[in-house]
Amino acid sequence: MTIYIIVFLASCLCFYAKDRTRGFLAAFLTLIGITIPCLLAAVRDKTIGTDVTGYGMFVYRDTKNVSLLEAFNIRSDNPRGFVALAWLINLANGSFEVYLFIIELLIILPAYFSISYFLKKDTWIGMLFFYFLFYAISLNIMKQMIAVSLSAFALCLALEKHYKSWLLCSVIAFLMHQTGIVSFLIYPMYLLFSKTSAYSLVRRFFIYLASFACVVFIFAFSDSFLAALSGVKDSYSYMVTNKGKGGLLITPLIYLGFISLLHFMDSKISGIVYNSRQSYSKENSFIEYLCVLGLMLTELQIITLGIGRFGYYFEFFISIFITYRLKEKNILLRIMAILFSVTIIFFQIKFVLDGNCEVYPYTSSILGIK
Repeated sequence: MTIYIIVFLASCLCFYAKDRTRGFLAAFLTLIGITIPCLLAAVRDKTIGTDVTGYGMFVYRDTKNVSLLEAFNIRSDNPRGFVALAWLINLANGSFEVYLFIIELLIILPAYFSISYFLKKDTWIGMLFFYFLFYAISLNIMKQMIAVSLSAFALCLALEKHYKSWLLCSVIAFLMHQTGIVSFLIYPMYLLFSKTSAYSLVRRFFIYLASFACVVFIFAFSDSFLAALSGVKDSYSYMVTNKGKGGLLITPLIYLGFISLLHFMDSKISGIVYNSRQSYSKENSFIEYLCVLGLMLTELQIITLGIGRFGYYFEFFISIFITYRLKEKNILLRIMAILFSVTIIFFQIKFVLDGNCEVYPYTSSILGIK
């Protein structure tokens, strides 16, 4: 685990320095900060991350020395965008290490731009939490994590009113992984949420209630929901075969507890309506909502293995939410945010050490790490 933490800190140190410099040096530090974790992913052994020896190797191997249409036919079980990516890398005679590097780059680069959009000079803090929350996962479910990062970036494009770019980014996310269709939904959700929150706290409460009701609905009709998913794509059939093998996840519940407590403390300390605070914008409230929604969706894991991954598209924003909270002026809120931060780091380290995603211990024959 030590090598992961060193890489996280080195990368974030570059981002910290970048935000305090200008010109070529700032661009160079950004490049180094993004490259470091991508290199760690690139030179890892094929045993690091379960999906590397699954679709990762097969897609790379089967897209060599064939036309793009042939590649689509051979790997018809994989999203077109991901197959096209592997085909392009092979077309350029890229090695398997280059392939893994570019996959990680397509995860980290959009994530950096997204977090930078919201956090500005505090990007380094947000990226640190992103690494702890998602780096190990990104070494495993590579296709979906590309879609998750692109979806977050698509939201930023939409907020800047670059609608054509938002649409293109969302299409690419969907082509990388079918769950990337969520990317088309997040911005409309923002419009609904921001319009509702502009009127009253009660109406915004009903947004939360409706979201909770949707999750309960999926639980209640889980058999039909799983049947529909397996009908969309054959690879989802494993969810049907693993029905009932999941379970209640404690970590998301703890994170939800912290978010709820911070919300409650903030409303009491401010003494006014929560969404009327000048320092707490509609975007910030929406990010909090996305975090809550993502953590609720993660608990769909109770139904079957893998289904909780839909929550990643919304959990992504935890890194932004917690950074906002660490900048609170009120000492009690800041202490609570620090406790939340320590809890995240503790549980994510434990997540890796417990063998999840099979990325620990890190080994690399190229680096001589065994």
